[in-house]
Amino acid sequence: MKKNKIKILFDANPIASSQKTGIGVYSENLLKSLSDNAGDKVRIVAFYFDFLGRKKNLSLPFAENIVYRRIRLYPGAIINLMRRIGLSFPVEILTKCRGDFAIYPNYLSYSSIFKTKNISLVHDLTHEFYPEFMSLKNQQDLKKLLPVSIKKSAFLITISEQTKKDLLKIYGYKGEILVTPIPLSLDTSKRDDIIKVRKKYAIKNKFILFVGTLEPRKNLEALMKAFESNVALTEDYSLVLCGKLDWKYEDTLKKYNDLIEKGLSVISTGFVDESTKNTLYENCAVFVLPSHYEGFGMPIVEAAYFNAPLALSDIPVFREVAGSSAQYFDPNDSLDIAEKILKASRSPRKKYTLPYASVSWDEIGEKVLEKIYEINKI
Repeated sequence: MKKNKIKILFDANPIASSQKTGIGVYSENLLKSLSDNAGDKVRIVAFYFDFLGRKKNLSLPFAENIVYRRIRLYPGAIINLMRRIGLSFPVEILTKCRGDFAIYPNYLSYSSIFKTKNISLVHDLTHEFYPEFMSLKNQQDLKKLLPVSIKKSAFLITISEQTKKDLLKIYGYKGEILVTPIPLSLDTSKRDDIIKVRKKYAIKNKFILFVGTLEPRKNLEALMKAFESNVALTEDYSLVLCGKLDWKYEDTLKKYNDLIEKGLSVISTGFVDESTKNTLYENCAVFVLPSHYEGFGMPIVEAAYFNAPLALSDIPVFREVAGSSAQYFDPNDSLDIAEKILKASRSPRKKYTLPYASVSWDEIGEKVLEKIYEINKI
């Protein structure tokens, strides 16, 4: 007798964007990996909000075992508001079908009429450790709703051993937590001409590169203060901030404009495509990530692929991701940041390997499916 396919509902909202964040990139690769590894054992119903069909030119993974449900009759903001005020909106109404499992790669799950087995992916716990670095709405949502999602989860997924420790400490979760470090996701074959990139963004000097969203958690004010404070940096280097504005960016923008007025070479590129980002990684003098807190630090993996010297905040998760391959600084000490950036920038560019370099998306998809099969008893 042939066994029925397992049906997995997958929240594809982080993927349904033309400018994917780190969570969006992770979600897309997880979906691809599940699809590739499952074959005909699984049918995936991926759902996302597209009110009145306004989203155009989306790049979504397609496969025989993936079906998409576009939710066009009502905006996601309304459903999230209902969830926020305690009104249940079952996932089956969104997907128009029943599932055996539901994967939520962006923390929060929906309710279920049929008690579908939930799998929540928790990337970090910024709302617990650094709530001041989040928008009030996101902070309140996670404080109120994440404990419910965790409690309902058949198992959890997270992206580092450090975040797993944080989950156990804060929530005392008794179930299994799968740790899936983030593999390289870039299409590294894509490149732009560095001369054209330099001209487009007016990068005249050797440059220090930051990649990420412009938000308080990334600690960009301290990075700019460090740059400003060190003559050896300001005379010989440009500081390139690569990423889109996110939330609470006003103070960061104010400091950025202050440095521009002083005539310092500080450049904000906004969101860039893979080709440009690869070229910046490949040609930077040093890659710097001054974050106060992260769940993993995907740009570290990307920069390391291109052999960029690394200068990173001395926080546990960065030690986990980069090992001995970086210069580490106190994120609260601008002088230390400047000193370590300068030290890293003077290091010879060479090939090196990070602790998680061998992890692949294929391995992650297989690991998640093994747990699903175990629970489903097949």
